[in-house]
Amino acid sequence: MPPRSDVVAEIRLDALRKNVRAFQSHIHPAKVIGVVKANAYGHGVIPVSMALREEGVSRLAVAVVEEAWELRDAGITVPILILGKIWRNQIPDVFDLDLQIIVASNDDLTRLSEAARDYKETLRVHLKIDTGMGRLGFFYTDYEPALNQIIDDPGLELTGVMSHLSTADTPESEHTQTQVERFGQIHRHISSFFPNNPPLFHLGNSAGTLYLKNIAYDGVRLGLAMYGMTPATSVEDPFPLRQMMQLKTRVAYIKKFPPAYPIGYGATYRTSEDSVIAVCSGGYEDGIPRRYGNTGEVLIHGKRFPIVGNVSMDTFMVDVRDERLDVGDEVVLLGTQGDENIPIAEMAAKLGVIPYEVTCGISARVARSYTDQD
Repeated sequence: MPPRSDVVAEIRLDALRKNVRAFQSHIHPAKVIGVVKANAYGHGVIPVSMALREEGVSRLAVAVVEEAWELRDAGITVPILILGKIWRNQIPDVFDLDLQIIVASNDDLTRLSEAARDYKETLRVHLKIDTGMGRLGFFYTDYEPALNQIIDDPGLELTGVMSHLSTADTPESEHTQTQVERFGQIHRHISSFFPNNPPLFHLGNSAGTLYLKNIAYDGVRLGLAMYGMTPATSVEDPFPLRQMMQLKTRVAYIKKFPPAYPIGYGATYRTSEDSVIAVCSGGYEDGIPRRYGNTGEVLIHGKRFPIVGNVSMDTFMVDVRDERLDVGDEVVLLGTQGDENIPIAEMAAKLGVIPYEVTCGISARVARSYTDQD
C-alpha cells in the first residue's frame, strides 16, 4: 500500500549533512559510524545512508540482518556492523552481505567460530564488553578469555572493540565516569596485543560524543544527534544541531460546536463555549499517539492551537478558537511554521517518552519527502 498523501514527514538531508560535518570536525581524527537502524530512526534508511556516504561516513550500523539486506540491495557497499543478535540461520547472510558482527557471549563465540570453520571464510567481529550498561556483552572483569579465543581463532578477525554508555546524557554522573574509566583500561590492555594494526575502538554514542571528552577513540556511533535531536535538555550542546524532520498534515473538515459538546472517543474533552474545531488528517496509525490529545499542540497560520479529545486512528481534532481557516490549510505537528516551532523534544516531553520514540513511531503510512539544499 502506498503512503497516504495528506500526512507528510519532510526530511531535510541538508540538515543531516551539516550535523555530520560538525561531528566530524568535533571528533577528528576519529570517524563517524552512522547508526541507521529502525529506518534511520524513521527518517528513511536509503536516502539517509546515501547522504552519509557522500559526506564521507564509511561505516554504518544497523540492528538486524534484514536491515543490512535493504542497504545492500540499494547498492550501498560500505562496511555494515550488525548491533544485534545473529542467529544460526542468518550466518549465510553474514557471508553473502559481507557484514561485521558483534560477539557478546560465549554462545556467540562458539557458534561464529564453527561457522567460520564450516564456510572456510573469515568473520570480522567486534568484541562487545559490558562496562556498566547491563545489557549485551562480556563483563568488563571477564572478557579476556573471549579476547584470547578470538585472537587464536584463524576464522575470526578482531575488527572492533566496543562498549555502550548508559547515562551519557548526564555526563557528570559517577556511573558515566566509571564506564569511561573502565573502557580506557580495556583500550590500553587490548591495544598492547596489536602494536601495528589495532582493532577499531568505539565507545561514544550521541550523548557521550557531545558531552564527554577523550572518548572518541577510533570512532563514535551516532544516532539521535546525527538526526538533529539533542540527547539532553539540561546540558548545552557544543554546537547547534539541526532537526531533520518536519511532520505536516492538512485541515480536512471545519465544524462548529455549541458549549459542552463532547469531542472524540471517550468524550475526554468538552467545548467550554461556542467553538470551531478543525478535524485534521493523521492519527495513531500514522505515529501521532492517542494520548497526545488534550496534551499536544499544532501550528496553523504560524500560531499554536491545542489538540483536543483523544487522537483517533486516522484523524485528530484541533480547537482553532476564532481563527479563520480553510479546508486544506497546512497543519504542522513537528517543525516550523512562521516564527513558531515545535521541536521533536517538545512532543517527546509531553508524551513522557524520549525523542527516538517520536521519530521511530512515524509509520510507513506517512509519506517521506526529501529536500537537500546544501
